Amino acid sequence: MTILTNLTRNDFEDILSNYSIGNYISHKHIERALGNTIYLVKTSNNKFIMKIFENSDPRFIDYQINLTDIAENNKLPVPKNIITKTGKKLLLYKDKRIIVQEFIIGRHPKKLSNILIIDIANKQARLNKALFKAKLKNIYNWGGDYHFSLMAFNVKKFEDFNIRKEEQKILSKLKHIDKSQLRKSAVHGDFHSVNLLVKNDRLNAILDWDDAHEDYFIHDLSCFIAHSFIKPNLAYQNQIRLYLREYQKVLPLNIEEKKAIYYFIKQRYLGGICWQIKQTKNHKNMKKIIFKHIRNEIKRYKLFDKISLEKFLKLS
Repeated sequence: MTILTNLTRNDFEDILSNYSIGNYISHKHIERALGNTIYLVKTSNNKFIMKIFENSDPRFIDYQINLTDIAENNKLPVPKNIITKTGKKLLLYKDKRIIVQEFIIGRHPKKLSNILIIDIANKQARLNKALFKAKLKNIYNWGGDYHFSLMAFNVKKFEDFNIRKEEQKILSKLKHIDKSQLRKSAVHGDFHSVNLLVKNDRLNAILDWDDAHEDYFIHDLSCFIAHSFIKPNLAYQNQIRLYLREYQKVLPLNIEEKKAIYYFIKQRYLGGICWQIKQTKNHKNMKKIIFKHIRNEIKRYKLFDKISLEKFLKLS
């Protein structure tokens, strides 16, 4: 994958000189990040994550840091931002904005045990509750009430899958949702396994807040269900039931929110498909791999579409 900001050894040494975390030893580019550049950096003291923001508004970066501070203050598992020698969490280096975070041991979960589902549901609900209570005011809302309008990607088809047709079907159903019953707050925006680290069947870290924004808080639930319990050839409905049950022990959902989750899950697939199509322009060397992911997302969408709204509501 293309490295958007390719740092030299001298760059790493210059950056680390702003921190009290040891001397540079080595680094490794983390390929999973498409929008920003992330390195795993080893120093004489420990391992750290160095994140370089490529195109983010400085105010948005501050917003992300604020959200992770809220999570940390509520004893939720987020990487700690390392403070510079001058007491700052954000470093400006050669016109690049950089944060350095503690390295947390864990793995991205591929399979979820019931114990892990319960732990994730509890911590996610606590996170959503903390962000809801914070009542943050911001401009990061992804273009207003986007769930109830056509996507901004302007991608109509992929191979023989008619994205626009499916999107219009969802919007026609969403017209019957009472939006006044859908609660809003800041959300993580991309809450699923690729941004989670687990260890010993426990959620150990919530990573990557690049998609944080103000939204209906059920956005994060829709995201997690879409990515975690619906595979290209199998839907884990009992796990969906367990997850929603445990989540609601901390933060109960009303009937309109439950119905909206069902349609937001479908939108999640369509949005992910369109976003990945757009990413092939920036990462042409990854085109075949990205197209494979897109085809799997379409399979997930079609499988979930076989579950009716009535059946989904019985799971919640």
